[in-house]
Amino acid sequence: MYSTIATCLTPPCPKSHPKKLWRFRTATEFSQADVSAVRFGLQHTSLKDERWAFAREGHPADAISMMIGEWPVGRISHRVDAIMTAIVLAALMGSAASTLVAYHTIAQLAFRRPRLREIAASWLVVVEEQERRRFWHPTASDAIPRSSDDVRSPFPGRSYA
Repeated sequence: MYSTIATCLTPPCPKSHPKKLWRFRTATEFSQADVSAVRFGLQHTSLKDERWAFAREGHPADAISMMIGEWPVGRISHRVDAIMTAIVLAALMGSAASTLVAYHTIAQLAFRRPRLREIAASWLVVVEEQERRRFWHPTASDAIPRSSDDVRSPFPGRSYA
């Protein structure tokens, strides 16, 4: 009997619940196997929304519009869990907008669940990385800046110095 009570009190194992991985893993901890598990988990989830068919396939616009409709998020419901999983899938497939939505939503939840703060921050780091790759295309001669004067801004008229 004690083992039954203990398992009820411990958080669910992320491996057995792919739709809850976003609650336990930072953005950089997701593997390709996790992406496959998330995709498979979403295939067996249904929500009453015409956008859901596309959102669960990883289409960022549909997942984002569904998540924004849920803001502000104060608690995790089945619907929020499913939509956040679709957002994470789109973010892991390369959508910077989905990554920002994942950060913002998890940050909202972190007010009541402090353990989510680190997870929210990890998504913000991914956004910065995605934007850096998107706007910064170094050539062989300027791949490693030697000083702050050598760093060119990806935005005309602005500098990092």
